[in-house]
Amino acid sequence: MPSPYFWILARALRDFVETESGGQLPLSGKLPDMKSDTMNYIGLQKVYREKALSDFESVKKRVKGLIEGTDMVIPHETIEIFCKNASNLRVIQYRSLTENHVQPEKLGKL
Repeated sequence: MPSPYFWILARALRDFVETESGGQLPLSGKLPDMKSDTMNYIGLQKVYREKALSDFESVKKRVKGLIEGTDMVIPHETIEIFCKNASNLRVIQYRSLTENHVQPEKLGKL
């Protein structure tokens, strides 16, 4: 069962992607595997962390705006985990149980 916060978080993420990030998901902050010298790697790691924090703050601000006026409280950690794992979200479309158990020739009669 999804978190009761899922659709709020998904809406905040959508709004962030559509209006603020140029179509990009929030950066997770994890630096891709690469070859580099220590100084450049540390510098790039700092840039990734700062961008991830900036993206997280933007999404958090959107979440707060969406729940404003309600008694809902979404923990800071929940928003952070959602942002870090946004690239793993998938839309799965499936047929209902009725459609799966009805023979194809009977579907036209429903």
